[in-house]
Amino acid sequence: MIYAHDIGIACLEAFKHPDQWLDKDMRIISEWRTPREIAQIVGKELDVQVSIKEVDDEQWKKNRELPNFEELWLNMELFYVTYPHGNGRDIEFTKKIIPGLVMFSDYVKMHGKDLLSQ
Repeated sequence: MIYAHDIGIACLEAFKHPDQWLDKDMRIISEWRTPREIAQIVGKELDVQVSIKEVDDEQWKKNRELPNFEELWLNMELFYVTYPHGNGRDIEFTKKIIPGLVMFSDYVKMHGKDLLSQ
């Protein structure tokens, strides 16, 4: 996972230092979370009961249409489908490039109530 804002910070780093980053993949990521861990974090941070509903691929794709859900959906789709084994993504490396990296629990604190209103 990685918060879209943090991707922008990494892009700025690349623009500031093109000699270092041209034609290279920064391999940024803030953390790896399973759907069950995500549910636990949301429950803890917002003090609500969260359960997981297993869905098939078709229903998962329909969830993207929910208001305020697109960024979370796109993050999960990218990392669970495109990079099922991490593809070399490096959390410690990311923390060096992006001071103040937003973790999922931080994201939930900032935007969680919007997600729950669905």
